[in-house]
This record gives sequence, structure tokens and C-alpha cells, in this order.
Amino acid sequence: MPRPFPASLKMVDEAEIYIGVYAFRYGYVPKDGNPLATAEGR
Repeated sequence: MPRPFPASLKMVDEAEIYIGVYAFRYGYVPKDGNPLATAEGR
């Protein structure tokens, strides 16, 4: 069984086109200004 990272790089290398999705952060910032992530606040 191939290791995930090298296998992923091989698939990207063999692809005719690659579409990347980029963002500034994962998730959202609560409107009340609480710096904790939603899961951490529970």
C-alpha cells in the first residue's frame, strides 16, 4: 500500500489540471469576539 503523501504527489504530477482552493483560515470567527474556537468553547 503506498504512503498517502507520496501517492498524492504522484497523482498531482500525473494530473492534466490542478485546482487549488485557498483561504485565510479554516472555520469562522464568532461575532462576540471570543478568541476560542467553537469546539474549544464547549
